[in-house]
Amino acid sequence: MPSVHGVIDGTHIQIFKPKTIFPKDYYYYKIGGYLIVVQAKIDFKKKNIDICVGLLGNINDYRVLHMFALYKHAQNQGLFDPRKGVDGFSLYLLGDKGYTLITWIMTPFKKEGQHSILDILYNRKHKRGRLVVENFFSILKKIFRKLQKFELHVTFLHDVFTCYYLLHNVIRFEDEANIA
Repeated sequence: MPSVHGVIDGTHIQIFKPKTIFPKDYYYYKIGGYLIVVQAKIDFKKKNIDICVGLLGNINDYRVLHMFALYKHAQNQGLFDPRKGVDGFSLYLLGDKGYTLITWIMTPFKKEGQHSILDILYNRKHKRGRLVVENFFSILKKIFRKLQKFELHVTFLHDVFTCYYLLHNVIRFEDEANIA
């Protein structure tokens, strides 16, 4: 999709029961575990660009976005300003239906009602574009399962994820250098 800079999405990561005063704040969910939210903005080469980690597991994507430094930067400093785009075109992110349409996040058309053929084609391309972030989170969760063997205090989770993302990007850059 032209002018699409990357993809944004959130996911829940299961953690051990936090040793905090209020562990239930971390959303004890029906299959018996505690959750935190991880929201990431990545590009189409699966390189992490921005991350927000460790928010309580009962917060939805849109609310996490508003707590994300990316949101403040985009809203206040024009990160996705059309004048700073590529060849005069705005830069956008793809977001799922958990986000509200804002000037710099493109969401799919709702499934309700009649859609034109262009709407249907847009939704298909949108879904394909979002596969990048879904695959990225799949890799993250496989690695994090291994990390769950350690009982980490909630305050260290941000550092652990930051290290993961840095290592992930180093590996991606290294792979590209070896291919070239």
